[in-house]
Amino acid sequence: TQIMAEKEGFSVDHHGYEVELEKQRERSREGLKSGIISFLENSNIKGGDKFTGYDKSQTETIIIHDHPHPDLDYIPIILEKTPFYAESGGQVGDKGIIYSEEYGVELKVRNTTLEDKIIVHECIPITGNYNDIPVPQVVNAKIDSERRQHIQRNHTATHLLHKALHQVLGDHATQAGSWVGPDRLRFDFAHFKAMTDDEISEVEKIVNKAIMADYPVKPQEDVAITDAKSEGAMALFGEKYGDSVRVIRIKKPDKSNYSIELCGGTHVDRTGEIGSF
Repeated sequence: TQIMAEKEGFSVDHHGYEVELEKQRERSREGLKSGIISFLENSNIKGGDKFTGYDKSQTETIIIHDHPHPDLDYIPIILEKTPFYAESGGQVGDKGIIYSEEYGVELKVRNTTLEDKIIVHECIPITGNYNDIPVPQVVNAKIDSERRQHIQRNHTATHLLHKALHQVLGDHATQAGSWVGPDRLRFDFAHFKAMTDDEISEVEKIVNKAIMADYPVKPQEDVAITDAKSEGAMALFGEKYGDSVRVIRIKKPDKSNYSIELCGGTHVDRTGEIGSF
C-alpha cells in the first residue's frame, strides 16, 4: 500500500493506522472477554480456573472452550484444568504445548493470561489440523519446564530482595510493583533517594547469603488473611486479596520465618536453587 501510494504521490498515515489498529485490538480483546463470560454463564461445564502447576508440569485435561476471532492471530483456549501459570502478580505467563495424540494435533502456547479470573491459553497451531478436534476434547497440556524454573528462581529472589531492602534501607522500602520473567527480574520500591554503591553491595551480600544458606521455601494454601497478616506477612502492591490467601514462607533452621509474603506465584523449593543474585 505504501509503495503504491508513493507512486501516485500520496503518503500513508502510519500514526493514524496504528491508532485505529489498537482500537481494533481492544475491540477484539473485549470480544474475547465477553465471549468467555457468555460461554461460562451459559455452560454446564465447570472449570477454566483450576491451576495444577504448583506441583505438576504436565496435565491430562479437556479443552472446554475455544473462541477463534478473525482479528486475533492466535486461538484462545480454555482448559478444564491446567499447569500453565497465567500472567499475574508481576510473574509472566507460562509457555509450552497442548497436544492431542489421537488427532495428531500440536499447539504452541505462546502466552497464558487471565480474563475475568479464567485462564486463557494463547495457542498457535504447529502440526495437524486444529479444526479436526471436537470440543470438548481430551488433550495433554505441558509447560516449558526449563523456562518455568528460571522464572521461579527470579520470583523467589524478589522475596529475598524485599527482605534485604528492609534490612539495609528500612521498612519503608516496600514493593511498589515488579516484573518476574525467565531472564531477569525488576523490583520497584519506594525510597527517599537513589541507593549508593555500598547499599547495593550490601543488599547483594544479604541476598546471596540467604541463597547460600539454602533455606526451604514453604508455600501454604488457604490461610486466613487475618492470620497471615498477624504473622507479619507482607501484601504486595496492587494485589487484591480475599479472606483466604496463599502464603510463601522462607524458613530458617530454627523454624522461624526468614521471609513471609502473600503470593500466588511459583517458587523454588529451596533458596539454594537460585544460584546467585
